Amino acid sequence: MFKKNKDILNIALPAMGENFLQMLMGMVDSYLVAHLGLIAISGVSVAGNIITIYQAIFIALGAAISSVISKSLGQKDQSKLAYHVTEALKITLLLSFILGALSIFAGQEMIGLLGTERDVAETGGLYLSLVGGSIVLLGFMTSLGALIRATHNPRLP
Repeated sequence: MFKKNKDILNIALPAMGENFLQMLMGMVDSYLVAHLGLIAISGVSVAGNIITIYQAIFIALGAAISSVISKSLGQKDQSKLAYHVTEALKITLLLSFILGALSIFAGQEMIGLLGTERDVAETGGLYLSLVGGSIVLLGFMTSLGALIRATHNPRLP
């Protein structure tokens, strides 16, 4: 019983740490922007909600990747494993580019749809275009983390 719990914790703790650090980055962003005023912090907070949605999408993709990779590992089929890893990275790249382009070109409009004032939407749109435009990094961090955990190397640097 304790061995199974330890195995689960060995896989779960790095993922939990990864999510905690991601949340901490959002808090630090808010702290650093706070001295710019209420409109700036409001824009960053609303844009942060959209970034959190992106993160949830990538976490779901990571869960799917882990499932498919684990199945391939269980079947001991190296060619299928290589195919699934390649496809997972392609899907991550495509999804990242779509979300990044959406953030860059329609960030202000997305924030405006959430009912914010025009000034907040402009400020949040700028933040979303900068942070959301580089969402490919979050996508690959999440997908590669899922690949590492699925191959039973959760502490691999």
